[in-house]
Amino acid sequence: MRSLGFDLPDYVLLDEYAVVIDIYTEIPGGDDEWGNPQPPQRTYYVKDAPSDVQPKSGGQRAAESGTSYESTHVLYLHATESWPGALVAPADKGLPGNTSWPARGSGSALIEAFFERLAGEIPIGAQVETRKSHGTPIGKYTVVYIANWGTHLEIDLKAV
Repeated sequence: MRSLGFDLPDYVLLDEYAVVIDIYTEIPGGDDEWGNPQPPQRTYYVKDAPSDVQPKSGGQRAAESGTSYESTHVLYLHATESWPGALVAPADKGLPGNTSWPARGSGSALIEAFFERLAGEIPIGAQVETRKSHGTPIGKYTVVYIANWGTHLEIDLKAV
């Protein structure tokens, strides 16, 4: 794209999948045998997934104000070429822990089954960290509500 005399590659101007996210829960690590604090233990549900986080409009936020669904942002989590892995890739490529693709089925059925399972595993209150693809942190959120649309998840988040 040319504008004002400088060139930018098209991928710089796309905000689709503009952030990389991790969704996890954290439990205190306790103390070691000498009484020193241990780091917290994290359980990851999603790790290094390209996604899109959008702020909610004032009208959307006002409608939810004072409810248990009060949130500030929406996270759109789609299956991409790099996450959670290609359909022909090994079952564990790019997937957290013991999550894997179903063994057989059409591409859309595989994606729907994967997102159905993932939506059931992510607990309300889980933490979400967003960062640029090169690692610069952007923000931290808490999961408020998860909507499974079959081909993608829409996760309501509240800024921490």
